[in-house]
Amino acid sequence: TVNRGDKVKITFKVRTEKIYYNGLDFRSEVFGDTGKVLPGGTKTVEFIAEKSFTYTSYWPASSREKATGKINVV
Repeated sequence: TVNRGDKVKITFKVRTEKIYYNGLDFRSEVFGDTGKVLPGGTKTVEFIAEKSFTYTSYWPASSREKATGKINVV
């Protein structure tokens, strides 16, 4: 949970084992699309917390949804 108006920084780290060779990409309506993050790689997004939202990871080549997470803003 974060407070409304806080500057938030999230670093997505893609593991190296048991992961699709082409990595993942992470998307939300707040920070957009990280683009492809290869296995072992990281990508950091920054935004000002204004509302709660979910983000989703996808396989880049097929856009197949893999997992979701939620950011709660109070």
